[in-house]
Amino acid sequence: MLQAVIFDMDGVLIDSEPFWQQAEIDILSKLGVPITLEDTYKTMGIRIDQLVGWWYQKHPWEGSSCTDVINAIVQRVCEQIASEGKSKPGLHEALEFCRSQDLPIGLATSSPTSCSPRFSIPLRSAATLLTATPQSMSDTVSPIRGSTCKPQNILMLTPSSV
Repeated sequence: MLQAVIFDMDGVLIDSEPFWQQAEIDILSKLGVPITLEDTYKTMGIRIDQLVGWWYQKHPWEGSSCTDVINAIVQRVCEQIASEGKSKPGLHEALEFCRSQDLPIGLATSSPTSCSPRFSIPLRSAATLLTATPQSMSDTVSPIRGSTCKPQNILMLTPSSV
């Protein structure tokens, strides 16, 4: 029996990848990094802190810290999501189905909380749906084939009352 539904924001709820690609190209190229659209395909799915660190190791820049670059890219993406982001086809119907079945809904994403789209249905994080909180989770968990997922990569929204 279905007990809850966890959606992935990026690529399922909203196609944010073009926003990430453009922001990476815009910000990194201003720092002298020879990044192309094809390069962004190769690094798709990598966390932004890892991506910026990787580019810095390959093409060090001066004047901006990696943290500043990360923040600039994230800010640009969030602005684009807010101004141009559109939900994927079928999303509202899927959310309404979950609501009609009284199913708790979670949102998993590696995007920052500030980039999360606003929905009319309360969403809960995957951690909450799994009866864990970031405070009670270990510092890292390895859910699939030894990959590491840090709790801060699970979007925490206002918990719904389910």
